[in-house]
Amino acid sequence: MKKNRLVGIIIGVFTVVVILVLIVSFALNAAAPGLTSPVASSTSRPALTNTPDPCSPQNLQVSVPDLDKLMRQFDDSIQIAQNTPGDQLVPIITDLQSVRRSSQDFTAPACMENLHQLQLSYMNTYINTLLALYNNYSDMATAKPYVAIATAYSATATPPPVVLQYLALFNQDAVRINQGISQANGYHNQYEAEKARLMGVTLTPSSDQIFPIVTATVVATGTP
Repeated sequence: MKKNRLVGIIIGVFTVVVILVLIVSFALNAAAPGLTSPVASSTSRPALTNTPDPCSPQNLQVSVPDLDKLMRQFDDSIQIAQNTPGDQLVPIITDLQSVRRSSQDFTAPACMENLHQLQLSYMNTYINTLLALYNNYSDMATAKPYVAIATAYSATATPPPVVLQYLALFNQDAVRINQGISQANGYHNQYEAEKARLMGVTLTPSSDQIFPIVTATVVATGTP
C-alpha cells in the first residue's frame, strides 16, 4: 500500500515538472521574436543625411564670389603693373605668384571647375608674360647702343647685319609678349562669361583689355 502511494507521488511530481518545462519553453519561444525584432529593424533602416549641395544656386552665390576675390586681387596687382617700369616688376610678379598659389589651394566643386581652371590659365599666362616683359626691359640697356647705331645709319645707309640681327630678336620678344597679353585677356573674358553663367546674371560685353599691348618694336630703315 505504501509502495503504491509512493509511486503515485513520483508520477505526480514528474507530471508537474514536465508541465512546467513545457510552459517555460513555450513562453521563451513566444518572447524570442519580440526581443530580436527591434535589433533587426534598427540595423536595416538607412541612415538619414542632410549634406548640402555645393552646386545649388544658393551655395554658388557664396562660393563663386569667394573664388572671384582672388581674381580681383590679381587684377588689382595687374593695374599697378601697368604703371610700373619693366625693370621694377619683380615685387609685383612675386605678389601675383602668391595670389596664384591661393587659387591653386582653392577647393572648387565640380560645377565650378571650369571657372577655376580659366582663372588659373589667366594667372599663369599673365605671370609668364610679365616675366618675359621684365626680361625684355632688362635687355633694353643692351639694345640701346644698337638702336643708336641703327638710327645713325638709317639716314644714309643700312645698319650693319649684326645690328639688324639683334634688333630682329628684340622685336620677336615684343611679339611674343603681345601674344601672351592677348591670350591672357582671352582667358579673362572667358572667366567673366562663366562666372556670369554660374551666378545667373547677364554679362555686359566689353572690349577693354586688362593689360595694353606693348609697343617695343624697333624698325631700322635706310638705303644701302
